[in-house]
This record gives sequence, structure tokens and C-alpha cells, in this order.
Amino acid sequence: MKKNKIFALLLATLFALSLFGFVSCEQKPTPPAHFVAKVTEVHEKQLFVTVIDKGTSGLGNGTPAYVSIPSGNSETFVVGDYVVVDFDSMVQEIYPPIVPNVFYITKCDANGIPLK
Repeated sequence: MKKNKIFALLLATLFALSLFGFVSCEQKPTPPAHFVAKVTEVHEKQLFVTVIDKGTSGLGNGTPAYVSIPSGNSETFVVGDYVVVDFDSMVQEIYPPIVPNVFYITKCDANGIPLK
């Protein structure tokens, strides 16, 4: 009888530790990222840009990339505009890369300072 209680206690402890380990392995939210780019092509739902300052993104300077224009975006873009792209840090690593989950795109100067 005493062995059964010890076994049950040991089993319950192992279960609790396993459950704690499972809960602690939840995926952490990815911090947002940004970069500064120059618009080279304008399409209906995306921009083709060249990165000029990688900021906190994983893209390198000089990298061409497609950037999805977020729905509800009120700004219009033309070739030659400089923009800051804020996104969820996910980049589809094909060539050229695609940045699909954009929070917003802000016009800026060549140094990344937003235009007012």
C-alpha cells in the first residue's frame, strides 16, 4: 500500500513537471521589425523596393524585395519614394524576398525620418 502511494505521488510529480515543460515551450511572439527602402516599382497590392537601411530586419542593405501594402493604407506611393516598412519580422526567403505581413508603410526621407 505504501509503495502504491509513493508510485502515485511520483507519477503525479512527473505529470506536473511535463505539463509545466509543455506550457513553458509556447511560442513567444515575434518582435516587430522595420527597414528603410527606396520604391522601385508600384503595383496594386505591393511595392517592389530596394533596402537602403536594414534596420531591425534580417534583410541586407541593397536587397530588392516585394512588400505587401497593408489594407486600409491611405498613402499613395510613386517610384523614388523612400519608405519605412514596419512588419512582423517574417520574410519569405525566395528571390526576391517577400514581406507579406506589413503593419504600415510610412513615407520618409533617405535617412528614414518620417515626412510629416
